Amino acid sequence: GTLKVSSSLSWTGAELYMEGSGSLVVQSGATATLAGSGTIYVRGSRQFVTEGTTVLSSGNIDLQEHSELKNTGVFKANSEHPPLIGRGEESSLLLNTGTFEKTEGTNVGRIEPKFENLGTLNAVTGRFEIEKPVILQETENQYGGSENPSVSGSQPHATCGRKPVSC
Repeated sequence: GTLKVSSSLSWTGAELYMEGSGSLVVQSGATATLAGSGTIYVRGSRQFVTEGTTVLSSGNIDLQEHSELKNTGVFKANSEHPPLIGRGEESSLLLNTGTFEKTEGTNVGRIEPKFENLGTLNAVTGRFEIEKPVILQETENQYGGSENPSVSGSQPHATCGRKPVSC
């Protein structure tokens, strides 16, 4: 089923498991504060959707078993815990059509699953390292503009030809 957060959600525990089909939706106008000491596991085709504002200030998220993290709002990826967004399987996806940003901390925010960025990717502090960017078109700004994007793996970034994506 679907669990909708219409006001606020605060997680401060160790590990959290979101399993099975369905979704957790942080609705527009709502805020989720993820400040746990461990990993949030999203698996079993589960979707974690943020339409409002989600702040990951500690811990990390691990996408497994065809799961997806979909951001259409604001996702503040401020945790210093590596990897920031991990992956258990190749089929997992982080889809950003909103604003995905790092506004605190100086470490590298490593994103391991496939990352499709159709919104804004901004590292105000520190930087992001995108292991598996999904290149849909050769644009200057899909992964942060021509001044700083690149791609890891065997294929160079479509715009600048460097590896890995660091913004």
